[in-house]
Amino acid sequence: MATTTGLFPNNTAFITGSSGGVGALLTQSFSDVKLIPLHKDATPHQTQTLLHLAASTQNIVESNIIYLKESLELAKKLHVENIVFFSSMSVYGDQDQENIDEAQPLNHPNLYGISKYFGEQYLKESPFNILILRLPAVLTKQTQTYIANLLNDLQHNREITLTNHQKVFNNFISVRDIAHFLSHVKIQKKFEILNLASPQEPSLYEVVTYLKELSHSTSKITILNTKKRYYNININKAVVAYNFQPSPYKISLKQWWDIRNER
Repeated sequence: MATTTGLFPNNTAFITGSSGGVGALLTQSFSDVKLIPLHKDATPHQTQTLLHLAASTQNIVESNIIYLKESLELAKKLHVENIVFFSSMSVYGDQDQENIDEAQPLNHPNLYGISKYFGEQYLKESPFNILILRLPAVLTKQTQTYIANLLNDLQHNREITLTNHQKVFNNFISVRDIAHFLSHVKIQKKFEILNLASPQEPSLYEVVTYLKELSHSTSKITILNTKKRYYNININKAVVAYNFQPSPYKISLKQWWDIRNER
């Protein structure tokens, strides 16, 4: 078992992917942690922790596999002890299951999901303390996700058609919630996988109607009672074992709205 320790004992961390949408917001969201881009000229003992965000849905082999291996080799030379790997709910693949937890069997993930799962397993064999964060849609300025497409349709006053409208929908998370969690988490195991997401509270309909309110949309919302594939995310492990306290969904969505409208 890993020694129980905070991730940022000297208020610094190496980071990959700092120029991406999540990385840029994460840098802004930490109030007292300095993130240092990982590079060959970094000096040992600057920090004990690496946040590995770098990933791509297009250059999958180069970004998600080769660059991960290169980053780990450099982390060894820099005497890094802890690695937080930003994985994805896409590792679970094509799901039709409520309350997906970390033990959920994978079901034909796409190539991106496979690359993330490879990264998780590759890290499992490494000498570092590993914390895997399986994340849903992260609320950034530019994102191509289901919830982002919903908001885009609302902003253009297009009709919204919903199935599973009464079921819990927490398939998103704010960067601030991720930053707050990392600021307080203590590594308890050599290798740990956690789902992080918004609270398991709102229905899909409540999320959409609140986004409609934020965007002052005139979109018509049509409800279909036909069955369609559906999942939501179980975060009990992170809540109970690691004291994860995500913000109420309206706070996260309002922060997202403000981020998207920043000039």
